[in-house]
Amino acid sequence: MRERVSLAILTVFLVLGTLFFHNAEGWSYTDSFYFSTITLTTVGYGDLSPSKDSSKIFVSFYAIFGIGLVLYTLG
Repeated sequence: MRERVSLAILTVFLVLGTLFFHNAEGWSYTDSFYFSTITLTTVGYGDLSPSKDSSKIFVSFYAIFGIGLVLYTLG
């Protein structure tokens, strides 16, 4: 049960990140999802990066909470 709940929360978190970056940065949904995923998995290729201050602040908190969520889900 715990696994399903944490996976559902992680999915919602990815969707929220995707929607935010699509609207704030004007990226396609694919690029937004890609950036959200590589941020949460700490890969960080560096091919995309936020250009607006609001996006930089959002991604800071998104990474802090999201990486913890990913680790909790995998644990």
